[in-house]
Amino acid sequence: MAARKIVVTSDELEPVELSFHLSKDAANGAEATFVGRCRDEDGNVAALELEHYPSMAEAQLDRIASAAAEKFKTITSLVVAHRYGVIRPGEVIVFVGATSPHRDAAFDAVRMVMDYLKTEAPFWKKEHLAHDQGTRWLEQTK
Repeated sequence: MAARKIVVTSDELEPVELSFHLSKDAANGAEATFVGRCRDEDGNVAALELEHYPSMAEAQLDRIASAAAEKFKTITSLVVAHRYGVIRPGEVIVFVGATSPHRDAAFDAVRMVMDYLKTEAPFWKKEHLAHDQGTRWLEQTK
């Protein structure tokens, strides 16, 4: 079974530090990562605010990481980190990384986890609009 690290935090995410948790085994020929950042939507968004149920979010992220490792059997490690709280444009919201002997499995595992995070993960996003235009809740999309 692939080694997994799941992080759900209000602290800033540091992709380089998170990548240290990926396997450095010499059998791995591939390390694929994805870093998602808060966008300003052409200056219209001042911040995103993410809410979650702590134990549920961590359990669901671990479940999807396990499913990705099971589906792509050569995965040796997975790191899934997701932030909550108020996040400003340019700040990291999510980090997903995977290692494998070959690149296809690593890329596919990262994509599978990210697709889940965008559509089903138990995080709720509220945009804080720029220029004191209020807030609005966002629907999960792919």
